[in-house]
Amino acid sequence: MSLFSKSKRILLSLFVFSTFTLGMQNVAIGAIVTSGDMVAAQQSQSDRDELKTLMAREDVRDQLVELGVDVDAAIARVDSMTDTEVQQLSAKMDEMPAASGFIETAVLAFLVLVVLEVTGVTDILPNI
Repeated sequence: MSLFSKSKRILLSLFVFSTFTLGMQNVAIGAIVTSGDMVAAQQSQSDRDELKTLMAREDVRDQLVELGVDVDAAIARVDSMTDTEVQQLSAKMDEMPAASGFIETAVLAFLVLVVLEVTGVTDILPNI
């Protein structure tokens, strides 16, 4: 075989190979992305970042360690949570008041002081 014939055969083989492999490429699938989808994705990422920021606080880290939770594992778990799980956890965190029980404690203390004052055990308000 001559050199020209050999190179012609190699080029023809490459052409046939590339023609068949081009037909086997994956098909791109496109879909319409709505504004709601974009907002939901952005909100999910925002909630995820908020949880990570919360876990980075020193007092929260101390509380997690006190409860026996590895902080790095907890942060890794936030990364592996689904968007729905992150949304549910974030909603629960937003529902919990910052000073949970403060008002109840203050009212109870006030009632105890009133009862002690009325019974004469203490003399906080001398004009009553």
